[in-house]
Amino acid sequence: MKIENVKNVLVLGAGTMGSRISLGCALHGYDVLVYDVSETALQALEFRHQFMAQYWIKQGLTTQQEVEASLSRIRTVTDPAEAAANADILIEAVSEKIDLKHKVYSQFDKLCPARTVFASNTSSLLASEMETALARKDRFAALHFHGYKSVADIMRGTRTSDETVELLKSFARSIGEVPIVMKKEKEGFLHNSMFIAWLEAAVWLAAGGYGSVEDIDRSWMLVHQMSYGPFGAIDRVGLDVASDIGNGLAAKGFPGHWAELREFLQPYIDRGHLGVKTGQGFYSYPDPAYMQPDFLKGE
Repeated sequence: MKIENVKNVLVLGAGTMGSRISLGCALHGYDVLVYDVSETALQALEFRHQFMAQYWIKQGLTTQQEVEASLSRIRTVTDPAEAAANADILIEAVSEKIDLKHKVYSQFDKLCPARTVFASNTSSLLASEMETALARKDRFAALHFHGYKSVADIMRGTRTSDETVELLKSFARSIGEVPIVMKKEKEGFLHNSMFIAWLEAAVWLAAGGYGSVEDIDRSWMLVHQMSYGPFGAIDRVGLDVASDIGNGLAAKGFPGHWAELREFLQPYIDRGHLGVKTGQGFYSYPDPAYMQPDFLKGE
């Protein structure tokens, strides 16, 4: 399949990244269908789209008029057969749990047309461990997006065809992303391998009582002249997603402060404070404290 034949994008999952991916695709003219088993998650989709769009508008990447037009190209559905019927590219953005991904792949592999190329937005799993649930291994790869427009990481599985890689590279460029193809498999790709280490260090500092969430963020924001710190970043990722990533890396034996991370995040998760997507994480949204004029002045 050539990029000019790609018209319909199916996004599995209406969470933070499903929202971000679906909006990015619709802004560049694709017809997008977002599937989720949760009607509640689908109902929250427009709020998430508007929240993300405001940042892109401030960056000069789009306009409010373009955002409104793009929303008409996004539909939602809870019926898997309806979701799969016309998909040219399927992008999976469900939780970072290998059993769940396998279940979803097995289901949609049977429902989607033969032409459909499958991609995973995983941030911490390997393509080779996800592909085992698929018959179409040659038409599968990891295609990982970041919170805002930047790069799209591409990771081959054991049988990913060159044609699939080239299609995903062209697709990434068509939606304003720079494709970065991994030379070999690595959990976390390039950026996230560094990003996860940053977040882990921040949580370890807070969990150990070395500094408050706010002061840890202030120190990073001031020194690096950034608009948010590591805890603002975790709110964007989702505290539940961050916990799942940590648990997954711990299970694989990766060194790190994973137990401290899990213990620190769990009370927030238990309260339903998952970050931007729930309106409350380490900060309250849509107007978090770190975006206020006096935040960097400290107490």
